[in-house]
Order: sequence, then structure tokens, then C-alpha cells
Amino acid sequence: MTEPLYQIQGFSDFAQWRNKNIGLDSRNFGLTVGDVDQIFFYDESEQWMVMFLEVKSRGKKTVETSQKNIYLLLDSVFRTVAGKVLPLKLWGKIVDRKIRYMGRHLLVMSGTRPDNSEWMLWDGKPTTEQELVRTLRFELDPNTLRPLKLRPVR
Repeated sequence: MTEPLYQIQGFSDFAQWRNKNIGLDSRNFGLTVGDVDQIFFYDESEQWMVMFLEVKSRGKKTVETSQKNIYLLLDSVFRTVAGKVLPLKLWGKIVDRKIRYMGRHLLVMSGTRPDNSEWMLWDGKPTTEQELVRTLRFELDPNTLRPLKLRPVR
């Protein structure tokens, strides 16, 4: 079996199996595997707001190339459908929703969680836990951090 070039401690059991499985070796089969840390979406009666969030803890600010590639792929797909009305199966029924894509973002924390971090950066800009909560609820635009006007959640 081929050992990966990076530590796999802290990965899920499946990820550890995948990383050690020679049949899935990226060098031999051209596979790229990445995870998307968080996907947030807000379902209004007329639109669906979506954003991707990469979370880095303990001050790590770099995103690995394979992760960047996964996010760039997803970013391209969502930019293609942004502004379009699509029939989506939500909550067990087909409904039409306009897709409002809010982008991909990077949250860097000095600790492991917002409530144990001395500082946090949202796309390289300082933020607070309260601002983070408002951003993740789409009360603040994740691109500008200015207030968004939304209808109340049903």
C-alpha cells in the first residue's frame, strides 16, 4: 500500500481507508478527492441562497491545491446556474427557486471554534463571532459583510 505524503490522523475512518488504498492512489489513477467543509443554504419562497465555506483552525491560512480545485469546480457550476430559476426537490416536493450564489469563502480561526478563538478572519478580514453568526444566517452579505434584506424564515 502507498502511504500518503501527509498525515491522516484526525481524518474519518473512510478517509484513512481511502488514503491507504492503492487502488485509489491519485498518482496512478488521476483522482482528486477533497471535502467541502460547510455548505450553507437559505430557502426563501422565491430563491435559494448558497455559499461554500472552507474552515481552517489554529491559524492555518493555506488551502491545499486539491481543495482549491474542488472549490473552483463547485464555484464554476454554481456561477453557471446563478440567477436561473430551477425546479428543485426541496422538503419532499418539487419547487421553483432562483439560485442566488453567494460564493466560496474562507474562515480562519486562531483556535478550533469561534468561541475559543482569540481572532477570526473571514476572507482575510477580521470578524467577530456575532458577525460570523449573522453572515452564516445570510443577514450579512458574505461578500461585502453589509446587511442583506431577507424575508423572515418560515
